[in-house]
Amino acid sequence: MLTMVTFLVTIVNMIRASQKYTKKLPTQKKHGDLANSLVEIAVEYISKNKSTEFALRDLASKLGVSHTAAYRHFKSKNALLEHIAMKGFEKMNTYFQECLASTKSPLEDLGRAYIQFALKFPGYYRVMFGVNFDHNLNPELFGACQGAFDSLLNLFGKNSKTNSVKAIYAWSLVHGLVMLTLDGQLEKPLEDANLSYKEMENKVLKITHMLLNSN
Repeated sequence: MLTMVTFLVTIVNMIRASQKYTKKLPTQKKHGDLANSLVEIAVEYISKNKSTEFALRDLASKLGVSHTAAYRHFKSKNALLEHIAMKGFEKMNTYFQECLASTKSPLEDLGRAYIQFALKFPGYYRVMFGVNFDHNLNPELFGACQGAFDSLLNLFGKNSKTNSVKAIYAWSLVHGLVMLTLDGQLEKPLEDANLSYKEMENKVLKITHMLLNSN
């Protein structure tokens, strides 16, 4: 009789242990949305930490999935960053097209749209312009990047070396303002100069506009 009781107690304990172990298992993401989830959590991390220094397996762990599952979607961290950059340029181009469809001052407003995009999507922006990619190895990324740049070139009516140089100069000015803002480097200087950020932005855009209209 004692043996039977011991046997039953053992079975009950095994069942309880099994249930306890099952409850500890992380909730698995549906395979179909894991890629987007990895992008979202990576962009969130980059935006918050101002850095792309993370490991793909760490993102997988935060999502409650195995690193093997993450690597099924992105073969490496660099592949994930390339995807983020491509999506970022696509978003930026959409931003530009919406701006151009409703503006009477395309050159100035496109610059303003650029700044607004960067401040709204800092995680994407840092990857787009803060990570070195070989565009020759990723035609999709190159196409997305070129599409955004062409939005500016098209304002001149034709694509020429002179216009390309002007566009690069203008981009450098606005990009400089964006990065100083994202890195928090403007707060003290603006305060000391008794200058608002909006005034600074307007001045940079005015200079950019003059540059683009110069011969």
